[in-house]
Amino acid sequence: MSRAPEDPTPSGPGWIASPTFGVRVAGAAAEELEALTGRSCATAVAEHVETTDGLRADAAELCDLLHAVIGGVPEGSTRSQLVALRRAVHQLRPPGPRAWSPQARAALPAEVAARVDAWLARRALADEQVAGLSELVAEETARATSELRKAVAEPAFRFGLVLGSASLAAAVGDWVDNGKELRRSSLLRAVKYLARAAAKTSPYASFGFSGLGRWVATGAAVEPIADLRWHGVPELDRHTVEGIWSALALRAELRDHVQVRRNPSATEVDGRVRFLAAGPGEPVADAAFTDALRIVWDLAAAQPAVGEVVGRLEAVTGEPEHRCRAWVDDLVTVGLLERVRPFRDQDADPLAGIIAWLAGSGAGPFAAAVGAALEDLRAAVTGYPGLPDAAARARRLRTVHSQIEALAGRLAPRRQGTVPDKELVRENAVVAGPVVNARSSAWQPVLADLDVLRRFLAITDPHLAAAAGAAAAFRARFGAGATVGFLDCYRELHTTDHPLPEPLAELRTAALQTLFDGPRRGDGTIEVDPADVERLAASWPSPVRAPRSVSCFGQEAGAPDGPRLVVNAVRTGHGWGTSRIHHLLSVHGEDVPPLRAAPAPGSLLLAECPAAFGTTLNVRSAAVPHAIRYPGVEADGGIALHELAVGYDAERGRLVLRTAEGAEVLPLALGMLVEQLLPPALRFMVRVFGEAQTAFVPHVQLGTVGLGPAVDGVRRRPRLELGRLVLARAVACVPATELPRRAKGETDAGFLLRFAHWRHRHDLPQRCFVRTLGGRSWDKAHKPLYLDAASPLLLGAFDRSARHLGAGEVVAFEEVLPGLAAAPRYGAHGRRVTEYVLEVAADA
Repeated sequence: MSRAPEDPTPSGPGWIASPTFGVRVAGAAAEELEALTGRSCATAVAEHVETTDGLRADAAELCDLLHAVIGGVPEGSTRSQLVALRRAVHQLRPPGPRAWSPQARAALPAEVAARVDAWLARRALADEQVAGLSELVAEETARATSELRKAVAEPAFRFGLVLGSASLAAAVGDWVDNGKELRRSSLLRAVKYLARAAAKTSPYASFGFSGLGRWVATGAAVEPIADLRWHGVPELDRHTVEGIWSALALRAELRDHVQVRRNPSATEVDGRVRFLAAGPGEPVADAAFTDALRIVWDLAAAQPAVGEVVGRLEAVTGEPEHRCRAWVDDLVTVGLLERVRPFRDQDADPLAGIIAWLAGSGAGPFAAAVGAALEDLRAAVTGYPGLPDAAARARRLRTVHSQIEALAGRLAPRRQGTVPDKELVRENAVVAGPVVNARSSAWQPVLADLDVLRRFLAITDPHLAAAAGAAAAFRARFGAGATVGFLDCYRELHTTDHPLPEPLAELRTAALQTLFDGPRRGDGTIEVDPADVERLAASWPSPVRAPRSVSCFGQEAGAPDGPRLVVNAVRTGHGWGTSRIHHLLSVHGEDVPPLRAAPAPGSLLLAECPAAFGTTLNVRSAAVPHAIRYPGVEADGGIALHELAVGYDAERGRLVLRTAEGAEVLPLALGMLVEQLLPPALRFMVRVFGEAQTAFVPHVQLGTVGLGPAVDGVRRRPRLELGRLVLARAVACVPATELPRRAKGETDAGFLLRFAHWRHRHDLPQRCFVRTLGGRSWDKAHKPLYLDAASPLLLGAFDRSARHLGAGEVVAFEEVLPGLAAAPRYGAHGRRVTEYVLEVAADA
C-alpha cells in the first residue's frame, strides 16, 4: 500500500497499522480508588496473618514436644491436663486454667514450659492485634466512606450514575446533598460503580471517555493530553425510535403516505419471486407471480406510497379497497414488501427524519400534533448534555420517559405502560482532538508482534468449524464445481451445525498448548518467541485463514526498553470500535479525518451491513468501501443479497462469496451488536465467508489450556507473553463454593481477617480483578471487578457480588496488570486507566 513519505503510521513486512487508533479513558481517577484502602489497615492485617503463621508453625513443633512428654506421664489428672493443653495449642486457642495449671507446668521440662509461655505470649499478641484491628477497621471504614463520598460527589461520576442506576443516583444525591445516611447495600453498590469507573473503561458517559489517538514521528512513546475535558453526545434508544416509526406507519391517518419497496434480497427466478422472508429463522420463500403481484412488484421498484399501490390494485383488479389494502399488508408481513423508513440506519438524528416526513405527509392535524410531540422529545434529548447537575438530568430522563409514554398512548394505546424506564437515553462522553500522541518507532515492535498474533488467530477462529462444515456440505449437496446463488446456499446449509473437523481440532489444541511450552522466567512468566509462532502459523493448511485485520483492545505496560501491550481482547479490525468513536466525534462537530479502510488485494471487496438492528451502539461511521443491502436496512446503494453467488475454491479449501461480476466479497459485522444477535442469514454469511467479530478473549479462547492441576482447590496459569504482548495475565481459579462468605452477624474486621487468612493460604494477591467463569454466560459477574482485599469497602462490595454464585461456577483472581500506579497521567485530572484500540491489517 503506497503511503506519503512523511506518514508516521507504523508498518512492517506484510502489515500496516491504522493511521488513527481508539482511546478509552476511565471516568474516575485511579487515586480515588486507591483512597478506599488505608495503609494502616493493610499493614495490621498483614501483621496479624504473619503472627498467626508463626503461631501455627510454633504450635506444630510444640504439639510434638508435648506429645513426647505426655507419653512419659502416667494416667491421672496431670496427664489429662497436658492432653488438654496440647489440644488447645493444636487448635490455636488459649488453654483454660486447669490445662495450664502449676501442676501441668511442673510436669514439663523447663525448656518446653518456656516454649509454652512464648507461644501463649504470641497468642495474646494475636488477640491484641484482633482487638486493635476492630477499632482500626471502624476508623478505616469511616475514612474510606468519607473518601467515597468525595468521589461520588464529582459531577462527572454522578452524571454517569444517573444513566447507570437511577435509584442509586437518587440515594447518592440524598447522601451528598442532604446528608441523608446511605444504606449499606447502596454504599456497597456505589463502591462497585466507583471501582469499575476507575479501574476499567466503560461505554457510559462520565464512567469512561472516548477519543482518537494519533501516531507521531517524535516525542514520548505515549503522551496523554493534559486537558481531559469531555463533551456529551446524547442518543435516543434506537429500538424506541424504530418503535415510534412502526406505530406511525400503521396509523390509519398516515399509512397511505408510507412508501414501500421491494425486499432487497428479492429476485425473479423462473417466473417466481424468491426472497428472504420476515419472521423467525429468516426462511427463504418463493411466490408465483400473479397478475396482481406483478403489478405490485413493478410499482415497488419506484418505492411508491401505500395509497398509490392500493389505488392501482383497485383499478386493475376491481377488488374493494379494504381487500387490496389487506393484501399489501400481507406482503409487508411476509417480507416481500418493506416499509421505507424516513431515516437511514446510520443517521445520527433519526427523529428529524420522522418529523420531516410527517410535515410532508399532508396528513393534517394528527400529523402536526405528533410532529410537535416529536420535536419536544428531540429537544429534550439533544438538550440533555447541557443540564448542569445530576438532579436536573434525572428529571429530564423522567420527562423523556413520560413523553414516550404519551406518544405510545397516542399511537398504540395497547402498548402504553410498556415503555422501559431505563436506557432510553445514552450519553456518550467524547474528548476532542488527539487524546494521546504515540511515537511510531516506539510502538513498531509492539505492532509487529500484534501482526504475529493476527496470523496465529487463524487457528482459534470461532468461525473455523462453520466455514469448514459449510464447505463440506456444499460439495456434497451441489458439487465442488457448482456456482449457487447465496439464497439457495443459505436455504440448504444454514440449519446444520458442524463440529470442527478432527484434524483442525487437533491443530488448534496443539497450537494453544504450544504457547505454554515456552521458557519461563523466575517469576513463572512464559515467554513465547514471535518467530516460533510465525513458523507455526505458516505450517497450517490453507482453510486455516488469518483475519485480514484485527483491532486489539489493550493497555500499555511500560518497560525500560519501550512499551508493551497487555491484551484485553482482540476483535475484528476494519475500524471496529474506532468507527463508533469517529461517528460520535463527527456528530459533536469535530473535524475528524475519514477512516481509512484496511488494504484489500486484487478485486476483494470489503463489505459491511450498515444496519443499526435496533441498537444505538451499532450506529457508526463507514469504515470499509462497500455495503451489503439487507432486508429492513435503510442505506444508500450497496450489494444486494440476490446479486451474490457462492462457489468452492479448491486451492483454499473454502467457500467464496462473489458478486455477479466475479469480485470476491468479504462480509464483515462491524457494529457493536454481538454477532450472536445478528439476523440468521447475515450471521450465516459472516460465519462462513467473513471474519469473526471477536477473535480472541484470553479467558474464553484459552479456556483451561495452561491451567495447572488443582493444589488445595486452586488451579493457576502463569502470565503468558508473546514478544512485547501480554496475551494473558496470571490467574488463579477457585471453585465458587470455596469462597469465604460473610456470616450473618460477622463484623467487618472478622470477615476481613478471615478472608485475609484464606487468601494467604491460597497465595492469592491482595489486589486483583475477579471474574466468574462458567455457569451463566450473560451474567454481569463475568465482568471483571477490581478488588483490594485490604479495603473493608471493596471486600464488602465483592462479597455482595459473589452471593449468587453456586456450584459449577469458578472464580478467577487475575493479576492487575498494569497496576493502577502505572496508569497514564492526564494533568490535573490524575492518573487514569487507559485502553487503546490498535488496528493491524495485512498489507495488500
